[in-house]
Amino acid sequence: MKLHLQRGLLAVAVFLLVSHVAWAQLSTPYRADEGLPTGTQVAKDSLGNDVVLTSMAATVTTLDPFGTSTVNLETGKGDLWTYDFYSPSKHKVIGVRVVNAPLLGGFRGTGVTDSNNIGSSQTLELDMSGQYAGSDKVYDRVKTDTAFIRFRQQFPGVEPDSLMLGGRVPPSSVLSGVDHSQPFWTIVWDRGSDSGMVCVVASKTGESFCMRSGTIQTAVPQSRGGVEAASVSVSPNPANGRVRVTVAVPPGAHRTGSELVLYNERGDRVLDLTASFAGTGYEHAEFDGAALPEGAYFCRATGSNWSGTTSVVVTR
Repeated sequence: MKLHLQRGLLAVAVFLLVSHVAWAQLSTPYRADEGLPTGTQVAKDSLGNDVVLTSMAATVTTLDPFGTSTVNLETGKGDLWTYDFYSPSKHKVIGVRVVNAPLLGGFRGTGVTDSNNIGSSQTLELDMSGQYAGSDKVYDRVKTDTAFIRFRQQFPGVEPDSLMLGGRVPPSSVLSGVDHSQPFWTIVWDRGSDSGMVCVVASKTGESFCMRSGTIQTAVPQSRGGVEAASVSVSPNPANGRVRVTVAVPPGAHRTGSELVLYNERGDRVLDLTASFAGTGYEHAEFDGAALPEGAYFCRATGSNWSGTTSVVVTR
């Protein structure tokens, strides 16, 4: 009996090891549409057969304890895609995360979020009929953009933090004269301070535009000479709910009396987050992204001799 027990424990250990390796090292990146059937089935099992797809996104994240997901813009493939579905009958939204692990039998999905509190824009079915709706088509539309080329020259080999297709409208100044009823891809490089970038691509017509954070925030108050750079990060980004802004000041810098403000793309002060910022010891602040119109925003933290700015995209 002892021998059988030892063999059983060994079998369990081998299974856990193989599972860990399969997810962490042998998961296969795939295009967004390839995992959609699995995601749809999981959503139907959870909410019913009337579910409709509302958005899909690949985000660089840690799949604790199974490793880290990545996104490759040139191939349009990611290790993990999250599909959001809406059920009209239940008035609920569910997010389904899907990976492709060949050693575990291929595509595997699990529902990770659901909510009764949804806005009208979240009930719109994602139109996948556009010729640029495939995740492998995005790179062809942005690779010739001047801002993108300069960004790649400055940060060679850096992949985006997120790649998302949804029915949201990009900032009006970005693609003026374009049909904003079509879905748009949003690609975000969240590198902090003034070095991040956002690209948008129209899924039907293919119009695209890339915006460097330091380029389009000309109306946002700028740093003065002699001011040290602070690191400002936003999570999640793109945001469509509760958002946390984290600020790391330079060594030895004073935090007391600091200010944290959210600006829109025109440079208007949208939210003063200073009270929330001060309440955490000037380390982080939170705000509700769902209460803001969709578009590009900038979080700016300033102290007596330091400042930092980062971009955030609010989506639905």
